[in-house]
Amino acid sequence: MVLIFKSQSVVVRNLRNQPQHEHYGAASEVIQPNTATPRQQHWLQEQQDARRIDRRRMAETDQVARIIDGKAIAEQIRAALKTDVARLTAAGFQPSLAIIRVGDRKDSMTYVNMKKKACEEAGIKLSLTEVPASITEAELLELVAKENSDPTIFGILVQLPLPSHIDEKRILDSISLDKDVDGFHPMNIGCLGMKGRAPEFVPGTPKAFWSFVVN
Repeated sequence: MVLIFKSQSVVVRNLRNQPQHEHYGAASEVIQPNTATPRQQHWLQEQQDARRIDRRRMAETDQVARIIDGKAIAEQIRAALKTDVARLTAAGFQPSLAIIRVGDRKDSMTYVNMKKKACEEAGIKLSLTEVPASITEAELLELVAKENSDPTIFGILVQLPLPSHIDEKRILDSISLDKDVDGFHPMNIGCLGMKGRAPEFVPGTPKAFWSFVVN
């Protein structure tokens, strides 16, 4: 199967008579559904769904290609997310995200504003901390530690890139695994790339691409 991006759409081409590749991994070999966290269970289910979709598409003989509307899929995902957030909030659980932005880079400010808007539309509570580029690495680590220990914060995002005097690896490694919404923690990245593993969080770009395939 080949995916070809065209603007905000994707063309999916099915290659006929090609062998089926189990490139999604047999997750049950390592992580059992009854011991996985909810996020891991969701990832395992998506893998199973993708395998079924892949087999069905490979079996199709009449349809050679179809265009996937990325914008429409994004709107569906946002609508479903808004519904889920409203349900959780009504049950007394307020989803929340903490963003730490260092310095005043225009590109970072743009990305943070986009995330702020997305949170507002979905009903997610946002805690935005903006600090000067002169902040020390130790001070930034203290900020991350504070968010790690805050029970009202369920996701932490440190906007990249960071100033040259700060070790990005050390900062990213300091984010709690279960709050690493960017999916940059070594454990999350490692599980993402290994067969039969399920990360707690998946980085946004590959997750979006995966959503195109599944949908």
